[in-house]
Amino acid sequence: MLTFLVAFLTGPFGLAMAAHFFGPAKYQAMPLLEVYLNTLKWGIGPALIGVYISYYLDRQTCPDLPNINHSYSTIGWRLLNCFGFAAITLFLLLPPLLALKAEPDAAWDTSKLRFVATGTMFFIAFGLALAAQFALRKGTPEASPMLAPHTS
Repeated sequence: MLTFLVAFLTGPFGLAMAAHFFGPAKYQAMPLLEVYLNTLKWGIGPALIGVYISYYLDRQTCPDLPNINHSYSTIGWRLLNCFGFAAITLFLLLPPLLALKAEPDAAWDTSKLRFVATGTMFFIAFGLALAAQFALRKGTPEASPMLAPHTS
């Protein structure tokens, strides 16, 4: 729960800082707290991803939790798990994604902006889920470490 809360609050804070100091003039004119409250709706994405990755990190460090089965027989299931996680994250972020509107003088129209934002969000969530499923390994017989320790 703490991971969710921290990611939910800090993700939009970074976005608010970037929008307030480097964004369009309307965000630079707004107080930082107001920009932060407007960007808080985007916190669900970082929060879900943070919890997902933390769960798989915990499975690799906590002896009470089961290890991730890295055999070839689980590749399909783990890929489906990653795709499902990214799809659920996309579904939960659809309301703010579909509410995006391009600025009048923007290079992209509204439909292109929504398409790019939606695709970017999906592939970031999918890529981080892939890292959690396939890149996290604990030195066990069924999941040998990716890099062997240096011995001198």
